[in-house]
Amino acid sequence: MGHETQQHQAPAWVRHRTRPAELLLGAVGTCLSIGYVLNAAELQRVALDLEGDIDLSVFAGLAEEGTPGYSDIRVRAQIKSNAPADVIRALHEHVIRTSRICSTVARPVNVTSEVVLSG
Repeated sequence: MGHETQQHQAPAWVRHRTRPAELLLGAVGTCLSIGYVLNAAELQRVALDLEGDIDLSVFAGLAEEGTPGYSDIRVRAQIKSNAPADVIRALHEHVIRTSRICSTVARPVNVTSEVVLSG
């Protein structure tokens, strides 16, 4: 008799060592980058540094109570432009305020879920 073997490949984020929390920061940064490009043609360079404080103890099952996620996310935008500083500051405030991803992570969002058992 032949034996059938199934190999299970780890999810992409495990193989590439990108964690879901890092993907979230990447989504924030990507959305902001697009906002800068769409709203200002005079930018010579935009570099974004994002970091956050995250408590993994609830997610990992090491604690019963707490918030399993980021408590704070910080964005540092380094911008090179010939535009006046007040114009760049106003642009930054506009990009942060109108970012769909920043808005989503900065406020409570209703998440609904269901489980479907396949048989």
